[in-house]
Amino acid sequence: MPLFQGSTRRKQTEASEGVRVIEYDESDPQSFIRLLKEAKVEVFISAIGLGGVPAQKKIASWVQEAGIKLFVPRRVIPHQLPKGYKVEG
Repeated sequence: MPLFQGSTRRKQTEASEGVRVIEYDESDPQSFIRLLKEAKVEVFISAIGLGGVPAQKKIASWVQEAGIKLFVPRRVIPHQLPKGYKVEG
């Protein structure tokens, strides 16, 4: 299971067994989208910190562009999701 971590964020010191940490450059959305596709991600679960919730819309749009089947936001805020994503529940 890949764990995507922005290069400007605090470094993940240790990953759980079976988790591969993949750093990406937050200023280069196309590289993030390419990494998602290369990792063959089907479900993206956002664990962004509370301070990063406003950036979630940007990440959600990248995930959508990468063709991910399911995006699970850290906190469901419908107006922050890109057009076309639906929240059920």
